[in-house]
Amino acid sequence: MADLPPQHPTTIENIPGELLSEILIRVPAKPLARMRSVSKPWNHLLSQPSFIKYHLHLSLHNKKDEILLVLLSGNYDDLFSITTHSSQSPRLELPDFIKPPAIPPSANDNLTFFGSVNGLICYGFRTPSDFIIQIWNPSLSAVLTLPPFNALDGFIFNDSTYELHFRFGYDPKTDDYKLVKLMSFTLPPVNDPGMTYFVQAKRCFTRVVNDVEEVEVYSMRNGSWKLIENRLPLHVREIVDEEVVCVDGQDGILHWFGIVSENGWLSMQTIVTFDLSVESFGEICLPNSVIGRYWDGLGVYGGKLCVMSFNKRRDCEVWVMDDYGVAESWTKIRMFSDFGDDKDPYGFTSSNKFLFSVYWSETDYDHLKIYEPGTEKVESFKTMARERYCTKIVRYVESLVWVAPAN
Repeated sequence: MADLPPQHPTTIENIPGELLSEILIRVPAKPLARMRSVSKPWNHLLSQPSFIKYHLHLSLHNKKDEILLVLLSGNYDDLFSITTHSSQSPRLELPDFIKPPAIPPSANDNLTFFGSVNGLICYGFRTPSDFIIQIWNPSLSAVLTLPPFNALDGFIFNDSTYELHFRFGYDPKTDDYKLVKLMSFTLPPVNDPGMTYFVQAKRCFTRVVNDVEEVEVYSMRNGSWKLIENRLPLHVREIVDEEVVCVDGQDGILHWFGIVSENGWLSMQTIVTFDLSVESFGEICLPNSVIGRYWDGLGVYGGKLCVMSFNKRRDCEVWVMDDYGVAESWTKIRMFSDFGDDKDPYGFTSSNKFLFSVYWSETDYDHLKIYEPGTEKVESFKTMARERYCTKIVRYVESLVWVAPAN
């Protein structure tokens, strides 16, 4: 019998490049980030834009592993905390899954999420003399501090005369991550019965946007801010910036409810949009049959723009725009009954699970809940202390997207 040729053990160095890429593309982002230090060829492969985009594509479509970051605020100490949960098992808190970035203790009571896209989380916080904005990729333990934005003459960071509103999104046309800043002059409350009812119903006592003074856009690709000339449509008096679930901006468009003045009354009648590619405002009509109702939020359902609305019986209706930008395509897809004054709809996860809150009772602190259509299953998030409530929910996916201006 002829001698067989000696067999060489297969090592990782001998694996063909295409096969190695197929193996690594299925590894989570955190270990991949560490693998960059294995060798120069590995670092080159794992840093390729095509590899990063394909890895992100797989992560975005793996809805079973969806992670939700919940920002909690305290009623008494005004301190914020971040908890991490699996949308499949919300009672399971994942304390070691993400380590929050270091934030100065003096800024703990001012932390605000502006949005989350493709594994990047944008947030800001006030200090006694400044307003700091950062973009954070937890998978890479990378934090980018943005340069200072433009401020109006006489603007003071702890002055209530001005309000700042930010939205974070991704522009797929230019492969750029952008942050939109609206700075507005805050007027005293007006004697408007319609607006007074709206403010009381929403349980907030601040005017959201009034008389926008300037609009500024930060581009992560360019690493800089720029003022833009485009303004809100003239008939839109204010925009509402209160959505709890941060899901906006994935497809390059940001959305707000628009408040229009008509016959001396203020009412929500439109959706104001901002196109990150051309950096301009636009509008989308609400369904005619529900204009003037009490609205609770904008969101995304099945990858489409959706609106949550209350009818006269306090049922929560969900309207979806099947053909984006076409007013005639609004369709009522669901109605959640038994939605009285003790509940608030928040929005949907990427797997179309419905997030809502129930106000605390003396015995039930599980005020943040998730409902799965089809199975009719309702789960509570891990018990939260009575003095804390949810202010923002961010969907997080692991990614290798770096937080730095493009070279």
